[in-house]
Amino acid sequence: MKKVKLFLASSLHGLDDDKLALGAFVGDLNDRYEPYGLYFQLIMDEGDVEGCDLFYIIFHADAHGQALEQFETAYARYKSTSKPKVITYFKKIEQARQGQSVMDFISRLDRELGHYYSFYSKIDTLKLNMLLQIKSLNLVETQMEIKDNELHVQGKPLMTLDNLPIMLNNKNLATLKSERADAEREYWTQRENVRQNPDDDDSLMAFSEARFCQQ
Repeated sequence: MKKVKLFLASSLHGLDDDKLALGAFVGDLNDRYEPYGLYFQLIMDEGDVEGCDLFYIIFHADAHGQALEQFETAYARYKSTSKPKVITYFKKIEQARQGQSVMDFISRLDRELGHYYSFYSKIDTLKLNMLLQIKSLNLVETQMEIKDNELHVQGKPLMTLDNLPIMLNNKNLATLKSERADAEREYWTQRENVRQNPDDDDSLMAFSEARFCQQ
């Protein structure tokens, strides 16, 4: 049985639900991969970074203390041994709630370390990233396909795609296109009504409203 060690470090507060969700997700991954000889061990916050394959760190409103120490250790090991791969995420929150320590750390990632990082609002973003990182290790063949807006892995449904930003954006775009098409149809309908009833005030009012929505 091959073992992949995943380390999850995080801000001290505000991410309990996300950590629980990721822990459950790793359990789901084991359910799908163990029959193929692959097991994932998740280490959360406490423990040694040494020997880990992937190091995830997620920040909320603060970036200091143990989480930063673990990042420094993992980053230094990656620079010297190319392992573990360091994946850094910040949870999107209102700017007023974001601590100065987060701003300072982001600035350091940009200016000093040149280390790539991402933001997330839904935990499914991290789940998908974790799956793709695991797939990139090429330890076993990963079979992935999408059925009815669900991602299936190794022949079993793993997660819904509804909460991924790209899917949400597509849905919003589809809604806007539908509303635009409805407004266009209403415009031409009311325009024809005005043509046939040029002296009817109700028709003129309806046409005016339809023209406003169509613009």
